[in-house]
Amino acid sequence: MNTKTKPLNMKIKKTPILLGAVALLSGVATLQGRTVSIADFSSDNTITQAEFEQAQRSAGNGGTIRFESLTYSIPRTLDFIRNNITLAGAGAGRTFLEQNPPSGRRSVAMLRTSRNGTRVQEMTLQGANFPTYSSSLDVEEGARTTTGVEAAIQVNDGAQNIQVIGSVIRRISVGVEYQAGEVPNGLRVRNTRFVTGRAMVNSRDTTTFPISNSLTRNMIIDNADFIYRPGHGGRGITIDFGNNVGARPVIDMQGSLIENCNFDTISHFPIDINRVSNITIRDNVINGGGAGNQDGFVQCVHMEDFTTCRIVNNRMFQRRRNDNNDVLTLRVHVQGTGRDVVVADNTIRGSVHSVMSGTLENWTYRNNDVRVSNSPSFIINGFRQPSTIRLRGTNTVNGRALRRSDVNTNP
Repeated sequence: MNTKTKPLNMKIKKTPILLGAVALLSGVATLQGRTVSIADFSSDNTITQAEFEQAQRSAGNGGTIRFESLTYSIPRTLDFIRNNITLAGAGAGRTFLEQNPPSGRRSVAMLRTSRNGTRVQEMTLQGANFPTYSSSLDVEEGARTTTGVEAAIQVNDGAQNIQVIGSVIRRISVGVEYQAGEVPNGLRVRNTRFVTGRAMVNSRDTTTFPISNSLTRNMIIDNADFIYRPGHGGRGITIDFGNNVGARPVIDMQGSLIENCNFDTISHFPIDINRVSNITIRDNVINGGGAGNQDGFVQCVHMEDFTTCRIVNNRMFQRRRNDNNDVLTLRVHVQGTGRDVVVADNTIRGSVHSVMSGTLENWTYRNNDVRVSNSPSFIINGFRQPSTIRLRGTNTVNGRALRRSDVNTNP
Protein backbone atom coordinates (compact mmCIF):
# COMPACT_ATOMS: atom_id res chain seq x y z
CA MET A 1 0.00 0.00 0.00
CA ASN A 2 2.77 2.38 0.88
CA THR A 3 4.52 1.85 -2.43
CA LYS A 4 1.34 2.74 -4.26
CA THR A 5 0.43 5.81 -2.27
CA LYS A 6 3.88 7.41 -2.21
CA PRO A 7 4.04 8.14 -5.95
CA LEU A 8 0.50 9.50 -5.73
CA ASN A 9 1.48 11.84 -2.89
CA MET A 10 4.50 13.05 -4.80
CA LYS A 11 2.40 13.97 -7.77
CA ILE A 12 -0.03 15.89 -5.63
CA LYS A 13 2.84 17.89 -4.13
CA LYS A 14 4.51 18.66 -7.46
CA THR A 15 1.45 20.08 -9.14
CA PRO A 16 0.83 23.10 -6.87
CA ILE A 17 4.54 23.92 -6.72
CA LEU A 18 4.74 24.04 -10.51
CA LEU A 19 1.56 26.10 -10.85
CA GLY A 20 2.73 28.51 -8.20
CA ALA A 21 5.99 29.06 -10.07
CA VAL A 22 4.11 29.77 -13.30
CA ALA A 23 1.81 32.22 -11.53
CA LEU A 24 4.79 33.98 -9.98
CA LEU A 25 6.56 34.33 -13.29
CA SER A 26 3.37 35.56 -14.91
CA GLY A 27 2.89 38.15 -12.18
CA VAL A 28 6.39 39.51 -12.65
CA ALA A 29 5.90 39.79 -16.40
CA THR A 30 2.66 41.80 -16.07
CA LEU A 31 3.62 44.05 -13.17
CA GLN A 32 1.80 47.39 -13.59
CA GLY A 33 2.94 49.46 -10.63
CA ARG A 34 0.71 50.41 -7.72
CA THR A 35 -1.61 53.16 -6.54
CA VAL A 36 -0.33 55.75 -4.06
CA SER A 37 -1.82 58.91 -2.59
CA ILE A 38 -0.11 62.27 -3.09
CA ALA A 39 -1.05 63.00 0.55
CA ASP A 40 1.61 60.51 1.66
CA PHE A 41 4.29 62.72 0.13
CA SER A 42 2.95 66.27 0.61
CA SER A 43 1.38 67.43 3.87
CA ASP A 44 0.39 70.97 2.90
CA ASN A 45 -1.21 70.45 -0.56
CA THR A 46 1.71 72.23 -2.23
CA ILE A 47 3.43 69.82 -4.61
CA THR A 48 7.17 70.23 -5.14
CA GLN A 49 9.31 68.40 -7.69
CA ALA A 50 11.01 66.35 -4.94
CA GLU A 51 7.63 65.22 -3.57
CA PHE A 52 6.37 64.47 -7.09
CA GLU A 53 9.42 62.32 -7.80
CA GLN A 54 9.00 60.42 -4.52
CA ALA A 55 5.40 59.65 -5.40
CA GLN A 56 6.40 58.40 -8.86
CA ARG A 57 9.14 56.16 -7.47
CA SER A 58 6.71 54.70 -4.97
CA ALA A 59 4.06 54.08 -7.63
CA GLY A 60 6.59 52.64 -10.10
CA ASN A 61 6.30 52.44 -13.87
CA GLY A 62 2.63 51.97 -14.69
CA GLY A 63 1.50 53.27 -11.31
CA THR A 64 -1.20 55.75 -10.28
CA ILE A 65 -0.91 58.81 -8.06
CA ARG A 66 -4.27 59.75 -6.54
CA PHE A 67 -5.31 63.32 -5.74
CA GLU A 68 -8.18 64.04 -3.34
CA SER A 69 -11.03 66.58 -3.57
CA LEU A 70 -8.75 69.54 -2.89
CA THR A 71 -6.96 72.41 -4.60
CA TYR A 72 -3.24 71.68 -4.92
CA SER A 73 -0.70 74.42 -5.49
CA ILE A 74 2.00 73.83 -8.12
CA PRO A 75 4.69 76.47 -7.51
CA ARG A 76 7.02 75.26 -10.30
CA THR A 77 6.90 72.96 -13.31
CA LEU A 78 6.50 69.29 -12.32
CA ASP A 79 8.49 66.79 -14.42
CA PHE A 80 7.59 63.13 -14.94
CA ILE A 81 10.46 60.69 -14.33
CA ARG A 82 8.63 57.37 -14.87
CA ASN A 83 6.78 55.85 -17.81
CA ASN A 84 3.04 55.20 -17.77
CA ILE A 85 2.26 57.28 -14.69
CA THR A 86 -1.40 58.24 -14.16
CA LEU A 87 -2.47 61.31 -12.19
CA ALA A 88 -6.01 60.50 -11.05
CA GLY A 89 -8.26 63.07 -9.44
CA ALA A 90 -11.66 62.72 -7.77
CA GLY A 91 -13.42 64.55 -10.63
CA ALA A 92 -12.82 67.66 -12.71
CA GLY A 93 -15.08 69.67 -10.41
CA ARG A 94 -13.44 68.40 -7.23
CA THR A 95 -9.68 68.11 -7.79
CA PHE A 96 -7.78 71.21 -8.89
CA LEU A 97 -4.09 71.62 -9.72
CA GLU A 98 -3.38 75.35 -9.78
CA GLN A 99 -0.25 77.24 -10.76
CA ASN A 100 0.31 80.88 -9.89
CA PRO A 101 3.60 82.31 -11.23
CA PRO A 102 4.99 85.33 -9.36
CA SER A 103 3.56 88.68 -10.40
CA GLY A 104 4.77 89.74 -13.83
CA ARG A 105 6.34 86.36 -14.63
CA ARG A 106 5.37 83.29 -16.63
CA SER A 107 5.66 79.52 -16.27
CA VAL A 108 6.56 77.43 -19.32
CA ALA A 109 4.40 74.54 -18.11
CA MET A 110 2.50 73.13 -15.17
CA LEU A 111 3.33 69.50 -16.08
CA ARG A 112 6.20 68.46 -18.37
CA THR A 113 6.84 64.98 -19.69
CA SER A 114 9.46 63.22 -21.78
CA ARG A 115 8.09 59.83 -20.67
CA ASN A 116 5.72 57.55 -22.56
CA GLY A 117 2.20 56.90 -21.33
CA THR A 118 1.66 59.97 -19.17
CA ARG A 119 -2.03 60.13 -18.26
CA VAL A 120 -4.04 62.87 -16.55
CA GLN A 121 -7.63 62.09 -15.64
CA GLU A 122 -10.59 63.46 -13.68
CA MET A 123 -9.09 66.78 -12.56
CA THR A 124 -8.84 70.46 -13.47
CA LEU A 125 -5.51 72.03 -14.44
CA GLN A 126 -5.74 75.79 -14.11
CA GLY A 127 -3.79 78.99 -13.86
CA ALA A 128 -4.57 81.31 -10.98
CA ASN A 129 -5.12 84.11 -13.52
CA PHE A 130 -5.66 84.38 -17.24
CA PRO A 131 -2.40 84.59 -19.24
CA THR A 132 -1.46 87.83 -20.92
CA TYR A 133 0.24 88.49 -24.26
CA SER A 134 2.24 91.35 -25.69
CA SER A 135 -0.36 91.87 -28.46
CA SER A 136 -3.58 90.38 -29.80
CA LEU A 137 -1.62 88.92 -32.72
CA ASP A 138 0.42 86.83 -30.29
CA VAL A 139 -2.75 85.02 -29.28
CA GLU A 140 -3.38 83.98 -32.88
CA GLU A 141 0.14 83.22 -34.06
CA GLY A 142 1.44 81.32 -31.07
CA ALA A 143 3.83 83.81 -29.49
CA ARG A 144 4.69 83.26 -25.85
CA THR A 145 2.72 84.60 -22.97
CA THR A 146 4.15 87.50 -21.00
CA THR A 147 2.53 86.39 -17.72
CA GLY A 148 0.65 83.32 -16.57
CA VAL A 149 0.99 79.64 -17.49
CA GLU A 150 2.14 78.80 -21.02
CA ALA A 151 1.15 75.08 -21.14
CA ALA A 152 -0.82 72.73 -18.95
CA ILE A 153 1.09 69.70 -20.31
CA GLN A 154 4.27 70.10 -22.32
CA VAL A 155 5.59 67.09 -24.28
CA ASN A 156 9.30 66.64 -25.10
CA ASP A 157 11.85 64.12 -26.39
CA GLY A 158 9.50 62.00 -28.49
CA ALA A 159 7.18 61.01 -25.62
CA GLN A 160 4.24 58.93 -26.90
CA ASN A 161 0.76 57.88 -25.81
CA ILE A 162 -0.08 60.97 -23.76
CA GLN A 163 -3.67 60.89 -22.45
CA VAL A 164 -5.98 63.55 -21.01
CA ILE A 165 -9.31 62.05 -19.95
CA GLY A 166 -12.35 63.57 -18.23
CA SER A 167 -10.56 66.78 -17.27
CA VAL A 168 -10.74 70.57 -17.59
CA ILE A 169 -7.91 72.89 -18.64
CA ARG A 170 -8.53 76.59 -18.11
CA ARG A 171 -6.82 79.95 -17.65
CA ILE A 172 -3.75 78.47 -19.40
CA SER A 173 -2.46 79.49 -22.83
CA VAL A 174 -1.94 76.02 -24.33
CA GLY A 175 -3.60 72.81 -23.20
CA VAL A 176 -1.33 70.06 -24.57
CA GLU A 177 1.80 71.48 -26.17
CA TYR A 178 4.24 69.47 -28.27
CA GLN A 179 7.56 71.21 -28.63
CA ALA A 180 8.82 72.08 -32.11
CA GLY A 181 9.69 68.92 -34.00
CA GLU A 182 7.56 66.64 -31.80
CA VAL A 183 4.61 64.65 -33.13
CA PRO A 184 1.40 63.69 -31.25
CA ASN A 185 2.00 59.95 -31.60
CA GLY A 186 -0.74 58.10 -29.70
CA LEU A 187 -2.20 61.26 -28.16
CA ARG A 188 -5.65 60.61 -26.67
CA VAL A 189 -7.90 63.46 -25.50
CA ARG A 190 -11.39 62.47 -24.42
CA ASN A 191 -14.27 64.11 -22.51
CA THR A 192 -12.08 67.12 -21.73
CA ARG A 193 -12.92 70.82 -21.77
CA PHE A 194 -10.38 73.45 -22.81
CA VAL A 195 -11.05 77.09 -21.94
CA THR A 196 -9.07 80.20 -23.03
CA GLY A 197 -6.09 78.49 -24.67
CA ARG A 198 -4.58 80.17 -27.72
CA ALA A 199 -4.15 76.60 -28.99
CA MET A 200 -5.83 73.93 -26.94
CA VAL A 201 -3.93 71.05 -28.57
CA ASN A 202 -0.78 72.35 -30.23
CA SER A 203 1.86 70.53 -32.28
CA ARG A 204 3.77 72.95 -34.48
CA ASP A 205 6.97 72.77 -36.47
CA THR A 206 9.10 75.21 -38.41
CA THR A 207 11.74 74.69 -41.06
CA THR A 208 14.50 75.12 -38.48
CA PHE A 209 13.54 72.08 -36.38
CA PRO A 210 13.88 68.43 -37.42
CA ILE A 211 10.79 66.30 -37.00
CA SER A 212 11.39 63.63 -34.37
CA ASN A 213 9.37 60.92 -36.14
CA SER A 214 7.91 60.93 -39.65
CA LEU A 215 5.25 58.41 -38.59
CA THR A 216 2.65 59.18 -35.94
CA ARG A 217 -0.36 56.96 -35.37
CA ASN A 218 -3.64 56.89 -33.54
CA MET A 219 -4.03 60.46 -32.38
CA ILE A 220 -7.63 60.45 -31.17
CA ILE A 221 -9.42 63.57 -29.91
CA ASP A 222 -13.07 62.85 -29.18
CA ASN A 223 -15.93 64.33 -27.18
CA ALA A 224 -13.87 67.38 -26.21
CA ASP A 225 -15.04 70.99 -25.80
CA PHE A 226 -12.89 73.90 -26.99
CA ILE A 227 -14.30 77.10 -25.53
CA TYR A 228 -13.35 80.63 -26.52
CA ARG A 229 -12.92 83.54 -24.12
CA PRO A 230 -12.49 86.98 -25.76
CA GLY A 231 -8.83 87.84 -26.16
CA HIS A 232 -7.60 84.35 -25.26
CA GLY A 233 -8.62 81.84 -27.93
CA GLY A 234 -6.73 82.06 -31.20
CA ARG A 235 -6.77 78.37 -32.20
CA GLY A 236 -8.37 75.12 -31.24
CA ILE A 237 -6.41 72.10 -32.54
CA THR A 238 -3.20 72.99 -34.37
CA ILE A 239 -1.07 70.29 -36.00
CA ASP A 240 1.38 72.07 -38.27
CA PHE A 241 4.48 70.46 -39.75
CA GLY A 242 5.36 73.21 -42.20
CA ASN A 243 2.88 73.91 -45.01
CA ASN A 244 4.18 75.27 -48.31
CA VAL A 245 7.67 73.91 -47.64
CA GLY A 246 8.81 71.48 -50.34
CA ALA A 247 11.59 69.80 -48.37
CA ARG A 248 9.45 68.78 -45.39
CA PRO A 249 7.97 65.26 -45.23
CA VAL A 250 4.24 64.69 -44.99
CA ILE A 251 3.56 63.17 -41.57
CA ASP A 252 1.60 59.92 -41.75
CA MET A 253 -1.07 60.06 -39.02
CA GLN A 254 -2.59 56.66 -39.70
CA GLY A 255 -5.64 55.97 -37.53
CA SER A 256 -5.92 59.58 -36.33
CA LEU A 257 -9.33 61.05 -35.63
CA ILE A 258 -11.01 64.27 -34.45
CA GLU A 259 -14.58 63.30 -33.63
CA ASN A 260 -17.67 64.53 -31.77
CA CYS A 261 -15.97 67.71 -30.55
CA ASN A 262 -17.52 71.10 -29.94
CA PHE A 263 -15.61 74.26 -30.91
CA ASP A 264 -17.32 77.32 -29.46
CA THR A 265 -16.46 80.64 -31.17
CA ILE A 266 -12.73 80.05 -31.58
CA SER A 267 -11.47 83.32 -33.00
CA HIS A 268 -8.90 82.19 -35.57
CA PHE A 269 -8.58 78.51 -36.61
CA PRO A 270 -10.72 76.01 -34.68
CA ILE A 271 -8.99 73.19 -36.63
CA ASP A 272 -5.66 73.96 -38.30
CA ILE A 273 -3.83 70.96 -39.81
CA ASN A 274 -0.90 71.14 -42.22
CA ARG A 275 1.44 68.65 -43.87
CA VAL A 276 -0.23 65.42 -42.75
CA SER A 277 -1.87 62.35 -44.26
CA ASN A 278 -4.43 59.83 -43.06
CA ILE A 279 -6.61 61.84 -40.69
CA THR A 280 -10.40 61.91 -40.32
CA ILE A 281 -12.41 64.91 -39.08
CA ARG A 282 -16.02 63.90 -38.49
CA ASP A 283 -19.19 64.62 -36.52
CA ASN A 284 -17.92 67.90 -35.02
CA VAL A 285 -19.77 71.18 -34.36
CA ILE A 286 -17.41 74.02 -35.26
CA ASN A 287 -18.32 77.63 -34.45
CA GLY A 288 -15.72 80.09 -35.67
CA GLY A 289 -15.56 83.73 -34.60
CA GLY A 290 -16.56 85.73 -31.57
CA ALA A 291 -16.04 89.08 -29.91
CA GLY A 292 -12.53 90.48 -29.73
CA ASN A 293 -9.65 91.75 -31.82
CA GLN A 294 -8.98 88.46 -33.57
CA ASP A 295 -12.31 88.15 -35.38
CA GLY A 296 -11.19 89.44 -38.77
CA PHE A 297 -9.69 86.10 -39.81
CA VAL A 298 -11.77 83.01 -39.09
CA GLN A 299 -11.68 79.65 -40.89
CA CYS A 300 -13.51 76.76 -39.25
CA VAL A 301 -11.27 74.13 -40.87
CA HIS A 302 -7.96 75.13 -42.42
CA MET A 303 -5.74 72.48 -44.04
CA GLU A 304 -2.73 72.79 -46.33
CA ASP A 305 -0.43 70.29 -48.08
CA PHE A 306 -2.23 67.14 -46.96
CA THR A 307 -3.30 63.85 -48.47
CA THR A 308 -5.66 60.93 -47.79
CA CYS A 309 -8.04 62.81 -45.50
CA ARG A 310 -11.76 62.61 -44.73
CA ILE A 311 -13.88 65.60 -43.66
CA VAL A 312 -17.29 64.12 -42.99
CA ASN A 313 -20.57 65.14 -41.33
CA ASN A 314 -19.36 68.30 -39.62
CA ARG A 315 -21.45 71.40 -38.90
CA MET A 316 -19.36 74.50 -39.60
CA PHE A 317 -20.63 77.96 -38.66
CA GLN A 318 -18.70 81.15 -39.26
CA ARG A 319 -20.24 83.63 -36.83
CA ARG A 320 -19.03 86.77 -38.63
CA ARG A 321 -20.75 86.85 -42.01
CA ASN A 322 -18.65 89.85 -43.14
CA ASP A 323 -15.44 87.95 -42.48
CA ASN A 324 -14.62 87.46 -46.20
CA ASN A 325 -12.63 84.36 -45.35
CA ASP A 326 -13.44 80.78 -46.20
CA VAL A 327 -15.40 78.64 -43.77
CA LEU A 328 -13.61 75.55 -45.08
CA THR A 329 -10.17 76.12 -46.62
CA LEU A 330 -8.27 73.25 -48.25
CA ARG A 331 -5.10 74.30 -50.07
CA VAL A 332 -2.24 72.46 -51.72
CA HIS A 333 1.02 74.21 -52.59
CA VAL A 334 3.43 71.29 -52.95
CA GLN A 335 3.18 68.92 -55.88
CA GLY A 336 2.40 65.38 -54.79
CA THR A 337 0.07 66.32 -51.94
CA GLY A 338 -3.68 66.91 -52.17
CA ARG A 339 -4.60 63.35 -53.19
CA ASP A 340 -7.42 61.03 -52.09
CA VAL A 341 -9.69 63.39 -50.16
CA VAL A 342 -13.35 62.97 -49.21
CA VAL A 343 -15.51 65.99 -48.28
CA ALA A 344 -18.99 64.68 -47.52
CA ASP A 345 -22.24 65.35 -45.64
CA ASN A 346 -21.10 68.67 -44.16
CA THR A 347 -23.24 71.70 -43.27
CA ILE A 348 -21.32 74.90 -44.06
CA ARG A 349 -22.49 78.42 -43.13
CA GLY A 350 -20.62 81.72 -43.32
CA SER A 351 -18.97 84.16 -45.70
CA VAL A 352 -17.15 82.07 -48.30
CA HIS A 353 -16.78 78.35 -48.93
CA SER A 354 -13.89 77.28 -51.09
CA VAL A 355 -11.95 74.11 -51.73
CA MET A 356 -9.00 75.87 -53.36
CA SER A 357 -6.17 73.55 -54.22
CA GLY A 358 -3.13 73.35 -56.45
CA THR A 359 -4.11 69.92 -57.73
CA LEU A 360 -7.34 68.13 -56.80
CA GLU A 361 -6.38 64.53 -57.47
CA ASN A 362 -8.93 61.80 -56.76
CA TRP A 363 -11.31 63.90 -54.65
CA THR A 364 -14.90 63.08 -53.74
CA TYR A 365 -17.34 65.89 -52.90
CA ARG A 366 -20.68 64.48 -51.74
CA ASN A 367 -23.91 65.73 -50.12
CA ASN A 368 -22.57 69.04 -48.78
CA ASP A 369 -25.02 71.84 -47.95
CA VAL A 370 -23.41 75.29 -48.31
CA ARG A 371 -24.93 78.70 -47.54
CA VAL A 372 -22.56 81.65 -47.81
CA SER A 373 -23.01 85.41 -48.10
CA ASN A 374 -20.14 85.89 -50.56
CA SER A 375 -19.87 83.35 -53.37
CA PRO A 376 -16.40 83.02 -54.93
CA SER A 377 -15.84 82.54 -58.65
CA PHE A 378 -15.47 78.82 -58.03
CA ILE A 379 -16.78 76.85 -55.07
CA ILE A 380 -14.13 74.25 -55.87
CA ASN A 381 -10.99 75.39 -57.65
CA GLY A 382 -8.10 73.24 -58.83
CA PHE A 383 -5.67 75.68 -60.37
CA ARG A 384 -3.05 73.18 -61.55
CA GLN A 385 -3.45 70.15 -63.77
CA PRO A 386 -4.33 67.39 -63.48
CA SER A 387 -7.36 67.95 -61.29
CA THR A 388 -9.94 65.19 -60.86
CA ILE A 389 -12.97 65.41 -58.60
CA ARG A 390 -16.11 63.30 -58.33
CA LEU A 391 -19.35 65.09 -57.47
CA ARG A 392 -21.71 62.66 -55.77
CA GLY A 393 -25.15 62.83 -54.20
CA THR A 394 -26.85 66.19 -53.71
CA ASN A 395 -24.55 69.16 -53.19
CA THR A 396 -26.21 72.56 -52.70
CA VAL A 397 -25.01 76.18 -52.70
CA ASN A 398 -27.39 78.81 -51.26
CA GLY A 399 -30.37 76.58 -51.87
CA ARG A 400 -29.55 75.58 -55.45
CA ALA A 401 -27.80 72.53 -56.77
CA LEU A 402 -24.04 72.72 -57.22
CA ARG A 403 -23.31 73.28 -60.90
CA ARG A 404 -20.36 72.16 -62.96
CA SER A 405 -19.62 75.81 -63.59
CA ASP A 406 -18.92 76.12 -59.84
CA VAL A 407 -16.05 73.66 -60.21
CA ASN A 408 -12.78 74.43 -61.95
CA THR A 409 -10.79 71.31 -62.80
CA ASN A 410 -9.30 72.47 -66.13
CA PRO A 411 -7.42 75.73 -65.53
